[in-house]
Amino acid sequence: MCVQVRKFLSEVMRRIRKTEIDCSSTALDLARADLYFEEIRLHHPDDAVRGSYVMPLVTLRTKACSWSSVSGCTMCGYHLGSAKQQVVGVDDLLTQTRWVIRRLDPNIYHTLVFTSNGSFLDPDEVPDTVRPELMKMLYEAGFRFVVMESRPGFITPARLDALITTVPYGMRKTGKIPFSISFGIESASDFILTTCINKGVCVSELADGAAIIQERSITIDGYVLLGKPFLTAQEDCDDALRTIRWASELGANYLFVMVTNRVAGSLANHLIARRHHSLPSLWRAVRLLEMLPASLRRLVQIKGISHAPYPPIEYATTCQGCHDRIVRGLNFWNQTGDFAHIQELPFCACRERFETDEWANRPDLSLPCRIHKHYLRLASDLDLNPSIVPPLTMLDMMWQKGQP
Repeated sequence: MCVQVRKFLSEVMRRIRKTEIDCSSTALDLARADLYFEEIRLHHPDDAVRGSYVMPLVTLRTKACSWSSVSGCTMCGYHLGSAKQQVVGVDDLLTQTRWVIRRLDPNIYHTLVFTSNGSFLDPDEVPDTVRPELMKMLYEAGFRFVVMESRPGFITPARLDALITTVPYGMRKTGKIPFSISFGIESASDFILTTCINKGVCVSELADGAAIIQERSITIDGYVLLGKPFLTAQEDCDDALRTIRWASELGANYLFVMVTNRVAGSLANHLIARRHHSLPSLWRAVRLLEMLPASLRRLVQIKGISHAPYPPIEYATTCQGCHDRIVRGLNFWNQTGDFAHIQELPFCACRERFETDEWANRPDLSLPCRIHKHYLRLASDLDLNPSIVPPLTMLDMMWQKGQP
């Protein structure tokens, strides 16, 4: 059943990319990586330093994520920064890493995200032979903790063991390995992962990848999506809460709730342009934090609200009168972990509108029915044969099977 849904959404994603993205691409400078900074909070006992921190996020300029090349997640924009028609060689990756080392002082930026345009462990993006050399360069330059991102299918014992050997003995003699792997978990529901996000992985694959990681004393971080297509605000927050709980039980040390923003070439953008979807109000992120018990809330930071590696068309917002204060409050929470920054957010009439409109939305149709209607509309919009739309009976069966 999942296969048919993936085939349909893959065709949808390919058609959207073909018709809604300018295929002419400017050549990237392969002598440098993409770099931006996020204000976060380091809270884990094994972190080099704890507290508020400006995290460098380095994305090597590689080919696009393998999943986005054949299909793609419904909200993702990482493909926009990839080397689409350029061959990225080993020398380019080494040169980009040297550029990073020149740009970032490890005495200030002891911890960094260092990844590629999709999965750092994907040999098509970063060859297995060069990946350990890049990590060795970072450690020898003085960086103390490295965060990388990967889809679970590329996580193997051999790849992790090769990276562990690059860590200087003095940094791992305690048994703690000074790097972590981040997953785009998005949702702990196979139904939502498949029908709403088109993630191309299932929950069991995430759990299997996590087990391989944890066997080697490597830590796990995760991304959880807020603003998923087709869901109501309450369904969306309930799913995010379940996902955060599941990821915590899986052993994740950090959970970054990514608020959907509007990026070119995404299904979310296609739906928004036709008024069949809207970005979530930032009050939805506030409501999620309010729903979380303190034991889970401490793991969570809210992202995607003011920074992005490739600028979106539009960020989620509230109203002009309170937007800046809400963003500041969420960012202060991210940096300090002090929930008072959320509790003391100013009252605004748009919060009341959120509660009576977006949050109070109770559709008459079930989620499978709503998704099926959207699928039929997408087939019509994109001139696809309606026979490839997964039938409602299939979506109903998937939903019933995946109910918590």
